[in-house]
Amino acid sequence: MIPGLATGTSEAVGEPVTPEEIVRALHKHPELAKEVRRLLEKPETVEQLIDQAMVLLPLTQLGQMKAEDKKDLVRYHHGFGQGLRNHFRLWEDEQQGLVVELCEGRQEIHVDESSMAIMEAMWERTQTMEFDPSKS
Repeated sequence: MIPGLATGTSEAVGEPVTPEEIVRALHKHPELAKEVRRLLEKPETVEQLIDQAMVLLPLTQLGQMKAEDKKDLVRYHHGFGQGLRNHFRLWEDEQQGLVVELCEGRQEIHVDESSMAIMEAMWERTQTMEFDPSKS
């Protein structure tokens, strides 16, 4: 999901976005279209997995995640964590390679641990990001 599309607004400018405008923008900016396709494909690397997870949350929530202590990410377990588990189908065998890599080689990983590892990687990435609440 591209942030803002679920509500029909562009978070960048706060104006309504139509499917036609999205298609026009993608045709006008082929590099953006390529990135959108990459974000919609099944992740093949941990980096792609984290990239895709990052676009699942609006910028305001990523900013909130950044402000959290890493140990407090458990509060996202039932909502966003469950969404990650379902979206990426983390219980499937074919996802286990990425999960094992993300969990630093541990072989027996509960699906709950894998979503927490994704959230921790997202938290790490947010620590270097700038967030301007007035633009979200």
